[in-house]
Amino acid sequence: MNFATSILSPNSENYSYKNASNMRMAILGCFFFSDVGTDSNNPFREWALVSVYGDTASGNCTFLEIFLRDNTKYVLPSDQFSEDLVPTKLKMTVKQFIQLCDDWQEKVVKRKPKEVIIKHALGEFLIETSD
Repeated sequence: MNFATSILSPNSENYSYKNASNMRMAILGCFFFSDVGTDSNNPFREWALVSVYGDTASGNCTFLEIFLRDNTKYVLPSDQFSEDLVPTKLKMTVKQFIQLCDDWQEKVVKRKPKEVIIKHALGEFLIETSD
């Protein structure tokens, strides 16, 4: 199982990256913990749904691309400032991306748990929280 974890910063409503099992999950964690954060407005969700906004988007630490293959749309998050010749990218379907955005809103933004773990196993992404 792959994971990325964060903790709620003391005296703040922001999350601090704690650790991840690999670079792809670190990128996903930084995307949610930093770029999406605890703001109730997540423009990346709408971007993934409406192609009129273009095939790319970026935040403070992540770069996102939409990729179409075999009639399936994928979101490819990568490190915004990667120095690698071929940056590491995580591949997920738009459906998985939207579900993660919705879960983030419900489980993290609305509840503000002390710890958040984003997990990826058997092709599925999920968010677990604890106080």
